[in-house]
Amino acid sequence: MHANGHLVDRAFARWQRGGGLFAQGWGDWELHYRVGAAATDVEAIDPLDVTFTSDRVVRGGLRLLEGVFTSPLGDEVPARTRLGRFWWLRPSAAPGSAPEPVWVHMAGTGEGGPQRRLFIGRPLATRGTSSLILENPYYGLRAPVAQQGNDLRTVSDLLRMCRASVREARALLGWLGDRGHRYRGVSGYSMGGHIAALAASTYPQPVACAAMASGLSAVPIFCNDALSRSIRWDVLADGAPEVAKQRMAQLVGISDLNRFGPPLCPQAAIVLGAQTDGYVRSEQVHALHQHWPGSELRWMRGGHVTTYLRRKPLLDALTDAMNNLQRHHPEAAP
Repeated sequence: MHANGHLVDRAFARWQRGGGLFAQGWGDWELHYRVGAAATDVEAIDPLDVTFTSDRVVRGGLRLLEGVFTSPLGDEVPARTRLGRFWWLRPSAAPGSAPEPVWVHMAGTGEGGPQRRLFIGRPLATRGTSSLILENPYYGLRAPVAQQGNDLRTVSDLLRMCRASVREARALLGWLGDRGHRYRGVSGYSMGGHIAALAASTYPQPVACAAMASGLSAVPIFCNDALSRSIRWDVLADGAPEVAKQRMAQLVGISDLNRFGPPLCPQAAIVLGAQTDGYVRSEQVHALHQHWPGSELRWMRGGHVTTYLRRKPLLDALTDAMNNLQRHHPEAAP
């Protein structure tokens, strides 16, 4: 962990030390080679067949819908993971009004359920923007039966989770467009910010993006900084810790954002960094901003953990990014 990390980040990292990430090792080597060979391939947008399971009015007169779909990865992921789930918090619209702007919010590391993202979604809904909150593959009710909590069992599970999350985010953006939502965005915090950036970079239409507390590459996060303390290096190393870290860097590096171009509307992309982040290095935040010419870079006071509790800068970024999309692409069409 780098020396200027926030006190709370350092304490949280000590608490996580010796955690259970990848306790069953590397997993499927054939998958590693296959994904690595196709690292820069951009797949077509997957169609989704969504079934709504609930539609109710909640506090403030807002609508909360719940929906399910089959993950585009199908039987490439475990049975429980195949059933995609989301919560959609919408403003109460006047009859006949046009479909509202909508954000697809991706989960951070270990974030099962919608509660943290509803913390952001409620005030957005009062401003006329809805929030679609995806239950992350391998988390919450989508965790494989044999998985303990949200600790991924193998490195292969991490690769599948990342691939499934990006494809589901892109598919949901397309599904929303089919429903008439002209202005769409994808956002996330920490790992969710990285997934959001990947989805925005590879989506074939202009969308807004808020990549919060994330950077160009996740390699330092997994191999050097605070999160690496949660990895079972004793299982992965097999007597060769440096070789294990090099191997991890190669696999995690598959998702580096410099493998892809910027979003089609970088002016609607806001990159947020935490000034004393112990998990995501400031140079990685700068690097993402520089890789997306036209994007805006903002800094938030605090560290990786504490900044997420400060709602206003996150809300401002989401509001401004969506406004920028509407300004630069007023003709944006589904």
